[in-house]
Amino acid sequence: MATVTPVKAAMHTPMAKNVPLRMTCRALACGLLCGAGALQAQELDPAARTEPALSIVPRVSMVQTFTDNVNLSAVDKQADQITEISPGIHINSSGGHLKGYFDYALRGIAYGQGSQPGAYQNALDTAGVLEAVDRTLYVDFGGAISQQSISAFAPQSSAGSYSNVNKTEVASYRVSPYLRGRLGGQGEYLVRLARAITQSDVSGASLVATSDALVSLDSNRLWGNLGVVADASRKGIDYSTGRYTETDLVNLGLSYAASPQLRVVVKGGQEASNYASADKQSYATSDLLVNWTPSEHAQVSASWGNRSFGETHAFSLEHRTALTRIRFADSRDLSAVPGAVAGLGSAQGTLPSGVNNFLTSALSLQRRQDLSIALLGVRSSLEVIASQSDVSRLDTFSSAVDDLVRASLRQSGVIVNLERRLTAATTLRLSAQQQLTTGSANQQDSWLNQVSLSLSTQVGSQTTLGMGLRRTVYSGLSAYDESACLFNLTLAF
Repeated sequence: MATVTPVKAAMHTPMAKNVPLRMTCRALACGLLCGAGALQAQELDPAARTEPALSIVPRVSMVQTFTDNVNLSAVDKQADQITEISPGIHINSSGGHLKGYFDYALRGIAYGQGSQPGAYQNALDTAGVLEAVDRTLYVDFGGAISQQSISAFAPQSSAGSYSNVNKTEVASYRVSPYLRGRLGGQGEYLVRLARAITQSDVSGASLVATSDALVSLDSNRLWGNLGVVADASRKGIDYSTGRYTETDLVNLGLSYAASPQLRVVVKGGQEASNYASADKQSYATSDLLVNWTPSEHAQVSASWGNRSFGETHAFSLEHRTALTRIRFADSRDLSAVPGAVAGLGSAQGTLPSGVNNFLTSALSLQRRQDLSIALLGVRSSLEVIASQSDVSRLDTFSSAVDDLVRASLRQSGVIVNLERRLTAATTLRLSAQQQLTTGSANQQDSWLNQVSLSLSTQVGSQTTLGMGLRRTVYSGLSAYDESACLFNLTLAF
């Protein structure tokens, strides 16, 4: 552990309590756009170009919404016309040393009846990997900005432009440099650092910063099909309104390659953490991992373990054919931000979710299940997304206040999307969504039901027109219902 100790001092540094969210967004956007510009210059240089793999598509979208309840109120329903204009850009790089995408839009919102002042909202979705040194040094990165719920128990809505005090802008950024390579012909090594930050615009909400360090060795065929695995890691999680928690973990184990498609790993080790205590305490750990690829269309991975906070597991299955796509994931693990994917590395492979995220200020324990089934026809498609999440507070020593202080909660959600291509350019889409939130305390149950019907058509190669109808009913402590008609136009350049 002596080699890991210096990392602790570097990771646990005082955090800025009030980081300007929009300045951070602009800095990230400028950095990624500058990088894309450099790649574009390289692509235009015949001497440096290897393959034309960079695309930059600016766009502008306009949405006009007519609603009968802009305040989402049961007793003071007010009709209004909401105008949204969203300039944006999509950058995609699939070749060379940078592979990833960057999508950003700035949404301006105006209210025709003056029911509330105009506003601006950011929307960011980016992820990728930079190969800084050929086959040796890489940098994973990711970022997202979206409108999320502050509390899982307060009124929920799917439209970020409405007057909902339970909505806030949440930004998450992640960067993870790592070294990987081969140890002669006997195995592989991985050295990785990761830093992630999640922050929101709401006053009093916790800024969450996580830091990870990992060193792993994998001698997969040291004696025939038998190999040796070893890893050491440190994880720190800091909440600006809560406390800092940390764990050190060392594992040693064996791997067995039963076939090129099936590999089993068994590990045991020692963990020192303060997740469930005021000071660090030591615990024995064990893990079993199975990876199976029965065909090029199917993949299964599973893991079971015992940690300081109890049993953990992670199971994922994916199967694809020409007409179907099935994905399933089931996990139980600690969570710094409920709804986010735990662990080091990129967020690739995450499943769509049928439940909303919410803000927390202390370490949680989360059991999550996600299922996605798609049936693909020549002109019609059906997609079903089902999710369930059980979350409870793990760090009972934290004095921070959030939804999980006095209660655990369960969220269940189902989304059904049915599409029918009427012509080569026109598509009809029917979508239905239902979400149930249940708290362990009294009077915390709520339902969100929504149905929408939309029609979109492609006008030329760069223009899309659409219209839709939406009906939303929310039942809970602050129930409401809302009907809306929407018209939208998107221009790509």
